[in-house]
Amino acid sequence: GDGIVEWFINWGDGAIQIVDGNAPSATHTYPDGPRTVFIKAVARDGDGSLTTVVKSVTVNNVPPAISKTSMK
Repeated sequence: GDGIVEWFINWGDGAIQIVDGNAPSATHTYPDGPRTVFIKAVARDGDGSLTTVVKSVTVNNVPPAISKTSMK
């Protein structure tokens, strides 16, 4: 069939991810921002055809969070 069988995702920071099947989403954590990165996603369908999408995203700097744990 012509359904998507695999995604190849270049997250724009050197990380590459391969996602089997037609997953509705994928997640990635970036190091500190601020900066703009370009994410390149390539879908491969059942007959081997490729479709590429490139999107730019802004990575913001988020302050660190500390959680309190019990030390009994």
